Amino acid sequence: MAQAERLISLLGKFALLLGGTLVLFASLTAVTALGTRLVGEHRLRRWAGGNSVTAPLKGLVFGIVTPFCSWSAIPVLLSLLRSRVRTSAVAAFFLASPVLDPVLVVALGWLFGFWVAVWFTVFLSVTSIVIAHLAERLHLERLVHPRVFASDTRTSDQDQPSPAAGRTHDVPWEGWHREATQAVRLALRQMRQLLVPLAITCAVGVAMADHAPTDLIARLAGSGAPLAVPAAAVLGAPLYLPTEALAPLGWALREAGVGVGATFAFMITAASLSLPELVLLTRVFRPRLLVATVAAITLLAVVGASAVPLIPH
Repeated sequence: MAQAERLISLLGKFALLLGGTLVLFASLTAVTALGTRLVGEHRLRRWAGGNSVTAPLKGLVFGIVTPFCSWSAIPVLLSLLRSRVRTSAVAAFFLASPVLDPVLVVALGWLFGFWVAVWFTVFLSVTSIVIAHLAERLHLERLVHPRVFASDTRTSDQDQPSPAAGRTHDVPWEGWHREATQAVRLALRQMRQLLVPLAITCAVGVAMADHAPTDLIARLAGSGAPLAVPAAAVLGAPLYLPTEALAPLGWALREAGVGVGATFAFMITAASLSLPELVLLTRVFRPRLLVATVAAITLLAVVGASAVPLIPH
C-alpha cells in the first residue's frame, strides 16, 4: 500500500512538472516571439548592441532584471539569436539570467552573510562579461544550429539569411490577430518537438529529487571530502530546482556538514544548469558549444567557490 501511494505521488509530481514545464515554455516562446515582432528585430539589435563594452553590459543588466530559471531563459535566448543580437550581449544575458536572480543573491546573504553575497554577485558579473567577450572573439555563434535562424514561420526558405548575416529590414507587422496566431503556432510546434525529451528529463528529475539529494551531496561533498567543491558543482548540474528551493536546500546542506565553498558551487550549477535545459539546448547549440557551456559554468562554479572560505561570513 505504501509503495502504491508513493508511486501515485511520484506520478502526480511528474505530471505537474511536465505540464508546468510545457505550458511555461510554450507561453514564454509565444510571448517572446510576439514581443520581438512588436519591437522589431532591427530595433532590438540596436537596443542590445553597441560597442564591445556596452553590449555585454546591456546583456548582463537584461539578465539580472529578467531572472529566469535555467531552461526558461531559452525562449528569450532564441529570440535574441533570431534577431541577430550581438554575440557578447546574448552570452552575457544567457549566463546572468539564471544565476544573478535577486532571490538567489538574498538567499546566499541569508545563508552565508553579506560579503559572500557580494562576492557571488561581483564574481559572476565579471566572469559573465569576460566569457561574453570570449564568445564574441571566438565567433561562437557559428556553433548555433542553423535551424535556429531559420525558424520564422513568416519567411520562406529561400529568403532565409545565413546565421552570420543580419537582416536589413523587418518583416512588416501583420496585425495583432495574425501575429499572435503565428506566435502560438511557433510555440506549439516547438512544444511538440520537445515533448518526448522533456518527458524523459522530467521523469529523471522527479526520481532524483525523491532519493534525498541532500544526503548524497553531504556524503560526496562533505567537509572531509578532498574534492568537495568539484563534486558539489558536478552534482548540482543535472538537478532541476527552482530558485526559491535553493535557499532551504542550502540550509539543509550546511546542517549536514557540507562546507561553504561546496554549497556555493552546488548552488551555482543547480541554478544555471539542469537536465531540461540541456535537452532544450541540444536543439540550439551544436555539441561542441553545449559541452563548452557546461564546462565553463562548472569551472566558474569551482573557481568562485574556492575563494569563498577566504571571505568573512
